[in-house]
Amino acid sequence: MFHVNPSRFVYRLSLIALLLSTPVFSGCIEAGLQSGVFACNTDSQCPPGGFFCDNYFNTYVYFVDVTAEPVSHNYWGFCLSEKEVIKKENRPVEICTNGMDDDGDGGRIDCDDLECQTSPSCRQQLQRECVDGGSGTLDCDSRLGFPRIRRPQGTETPDAETTCPLSVGYFGAEISGGLTDVCLPRCRLYFPYKSVGMGLNDEDDFTGSDNYCNTIMNPVLITSDRFLVTSYRCVHLNMSENESDLGIQNDVCVPDLPDNEAGSTDCSVCTAQGKECLVVSARDRDNLAIEIVNRTLVPIDNDSPVDQPLIFCL
Repeated sequence: MFHVNPSRFVYRLSLIALLLSTPVFSGCIEAGLQSGVFACNTDSQCPPGGFFCDNYFNTYVYFVDVTAEPVSHNYWGFCLSEKEVIKKENRPVEICTNGMDDDGDGGRIDCDDLECQTSPSCRQQLQRECVDGGSGTLDCDSRLGFPRIRRPQGTETPDAETTCPLSVGYFGAEISGGLTDVCLPRCRLYFPYKSVGMGLNDEDDFTGSDNYCNTIMNPVLITSDRFLVTSYRCVHLNMSENESDLGIQNDVCVPDLPDNEAGSTDCSVCTAQGKECLVVSARDRDNLAIEIVNRTLVPIDNDSPVDQPLIFCL
């Protein structure tokens, strides 16, 4: 069982009371509750009284509530109150629409902050200013990069923590092939609990996660032609501990390529083309479930393969 800060618990009760006692406000797109919060894409869809829309991965990978998830897969985040955000080492959250550098990361404000660039409003602003030639103020050269990290101007080695924030991307184990500057966008798969007589996974849950990938994989953020495709899917890599030492899933968006680079299982197909090789060591999502006792992902059918390496030639 995960432990939630008492003030967070009170906060959730207050939200439920708000839901029961207050008429539906303008802009609310989801009446249901998940982790005690409203799903949202913009601040205007949050309850009144100091709430703002925040990427739910900020909570999932940094703080103590790893149950955080949007009510519906295709929402970018959920509504938080600045007063109730559980901070790790006094790490504040960047609010993407208030014109301030909330997290103090060197003056990056709102959509210039990489943690905001997958938000709906910032995706639109990136399109206007970095593609359509709008006369804005965004730093288009230093925006997020999927799957290659964009190197900040004047630096040779990218700082993964700042160029691929955990709240939007994943780097590290299970990504190989000789590339060291890879950032894959996070998504979230919803697995059933493993129990006696459990049936196969509900593909609708997976499709919802795929839809989320297809929403955030904005071409403005993509740095390799191989990742400029019409369809993406969410795949599972591994389980790890988040910044608060609680177990979380690492799921990422990848191009939906049915033949996996002509069926190759190693980098030879890429080297033959004179291209660099990206290997994503994914696991077959159709054959996994969450084991109830220790919350690890386990095979549904021990006779079916679980490992599913994906090869991309960049």
